[in-house]
Amino acid sequence: MQDTMTRGGRADLGGEIVTVADLDRQAETASTLLEQLELMTRIARDWAQELPDRLRAATWSVEAVTAAAAHVAEAAEDLTALQENVTVLRSAISDAEHVGADASAAQAEGQAEGLFRD
Repeated sequence: MQDTMTRGGRADLGGEIVTVADLDRQAETASTLLEQLELMTRIARDWAQELPDRLRAATWSVEAVTAAAAHVAEAAEDLTALQENVTVLRSAISDAEHVGADASAAQAEGQAEGLFRD
């Protein structure tokens, strides 16, 4: 796929159309952007749908994170809902990190290592 990003991170779309070549360049750029979007969407959906299974394999568990991951998977087909649920998941992850810090401070035993960033 060609690189469509130019001019400070913006796609080279728009501008004056003087010739059919101008229009064709814009259409080609739009087509490439749509191909990239389709690929990125597929990657995000696959990640979302597989998330609960991968999370079950973790050595740690926090109910809010597990629930948020399930909602992410359920929302995989709707990009707006997926984004909203990923935001909720990230909040649950942040809360879980606080639980990990509290467990460490309390010298809790068990497999809490997964609640800490590397």
